[in-house]
Formats: sequence, C-alpha cells, structure tokens
Amino acid sequence: MTVIVTVAGCATLGESMGERVEGDSLVLAGTEPGRLCFGDIVKGTVTVRNTYDPNHPGAVIFDEGYDYVVDYENGTIARTKGSRITDFVSNVLYGQEDFDHTRFPGFGNTPYFVFVDYNTRSWRPIVEPRDQSELLPRTVEKLNAGGPFKILAYGDSITAGGDATSIELRFQQRYALYLADKYGRAEIQVENGATGGDSTRQGLNRLEEKVLTRDPDLVLIGFGMND
Repeated sequence: MTVIVTVAGCATLGESMGERVEGDSLVLAGTEPGRLCFGDIVKGTVTVRNTYDPNHPGAVIFDEGYDYVVDYENGTIARTKGSRITDFVSNVLYGQEDFDHTRFPGFGNTPYFVFVDYNTRSWRPIVEPRDQSELLPRTVEKLNAGGPFKILAYGDSITAGGDATSIELRFQQRYALYLADKYGRAEIQVENGATGGDSTRQGLNRLEEKVLTRDPDLVLIGFGMND
C-alpha cells in the first residue's frame, strides 16, 4: 500500500521504498556538494529540476551523471564540471558577508535553485504541529463567523516572495489556502506589505503606513535575515 502525506511543505511517500520528499531545494556552487534534508536516499528515485512545479512551462529535468552526481548515503548532490545547472559561484553576491542591499536592485537567487524529489529511508518530521488557536480567540471567532478576513504579510524579501517561483507558492498564500479550507465561511484576502531588503529597524519605521493603517485581521511577520 502507498500512502501520501504532506508535512512541512514536503510530500512523503511510504512504505517499502522509504518516504518520498518532493521539492527539497538548494543552490549548488562549483562542484561542491549541497546537502539535502535527508540522507540514506533510495537509488533510482532522484529527480532534479530547475522549477518547483514539474509542470511549469520552463521546467528542465537534469540528468544524473551528466549534470549532477548523488551521494546516496550522505544525502548530497553536486554539479559536474559540464553541468547545465546554474553555478551559484556566478551569483554577484557569492562569498560576500557584508553588503548594502540597495546597491543590488532586483537581486534574487531564483535562477540558481534546484528542486529535488527523492525517496529516503531516514525521513523524520521537520516540525511538530502545534495547535495555538487558543492564543488568538477573537481571530478564530471571526474566522468561524465568516465574511471578510484580511491577512497582511509584513517583512523582508522572503515575505515579499522574492524567490518564490509563483505567487501561489508564497508562504502567506499557502497559509491563506489552509485557513480557507479549515474555515469555509471566511472570505480570506491576502495583502503583502513586505519590502525587500528591510531589517526590523526599517520595519518598525514603516509599521504605521504598512500595517496599522491597513486594518488587518491577522498579521504574519517575517524579519531577521537582514538584521
């Protein structure tokens, strides 16, 4: 029997062939190995592509041995010298530890990502689900009552969706879909108030304009990468 489960953004497949992980993502620099979430990978189950969605019109499926090699025991993949996978070393910010984001408008990592599907025998939960609805009783009450409900996402470029391959895959959109499924009467709207390159200091300065004046019902805050 085969069972499909979704855990923390990864789809898992069990039983005899281990668990299926879909869309594990990383960038690869030179021929240095990049580590996947799990090791003990089942041979013959690895697929590497340049888009999260395998059906995306621009999807390229890379060839093992020609474009990359796999260390199945340790759970790593590496570019080959002649690989079609974009080399992260060519990224303008590769190796820089202290830089001014404003000097690199439009910067992003999207062209460098690869997305990897594979079966693993060492799968474990990445996070443990916890019900914290009791911390927001008025929010839950409004969701249950139905009607308009605004989610506002506030943060830096990650929250802005800078490296998401589609709007639908941004974390706030996925969370909105989850809430819409759980609270069928709620009319959920998502507004993105994030600014790429912002630190928490800049976020505090923009709080009135970007959050408080927008009258949200729920705010998702994502800062820290630029602090």
